[in-house]
Amino acid sequence: MLEQGSKLMDENPKVVIFSTWTRFLDLIGIALDRHGIKFLRLDGSIDSRSQDRCLSDFSTSLNTNVLIASLQTAGVGLNITCASIAFIMEPHWNPTVEAQAVDRLHRIGQTKKVWVFHFVTPNTIEEKIIHVQNKKKQLAQSTILPTMDWRELLQEILSS
Repeated sequence: MLEQGSKLMDENPKVVIFSTWTRFLDLIGIALDRHGIKFLRLDGSIDSRSQDRCLSDFSTSLNTNVLIASLQTAGVGLNITCASIAFIMEPHWNPTVEAQAVDRLHRIGQTKKVWVFHFVTPNTIEEKIIHVQNKKKQLAQSTILPTMDWRELLQEILSS
């Protein structure tokens, strides 16, 4: 993540790092501190007033360009259009949770191209989650496009 981020930081963009796990956010925060990178954090332990202040500080600060956030907390009802880069640190079982989080950057008022990076470790449960996500997306599409065999897709998802 730090390697990918440093390549993109030449333009000094705002970055949001999403994770499902607050313990992983702790570790990311430690890594950012070690590299002298200032950041703000948004997760479910923060009350709504503090969340608003955090987002306001993130959007206006010239010195803090990184926001680490839980997918669930930052995934709904927020506007983070000041950011143009998102890192999804691990896949979520529900692909719409990830999509909603990324959509916080893709809102009315976004003037920059948004870059989204997904991290998946080979030969881990993450690969299986990606497979299930893809099958869920196909199943959702099959409700729209009746030519797909939704029963077969559902069976494959359930057997994963």
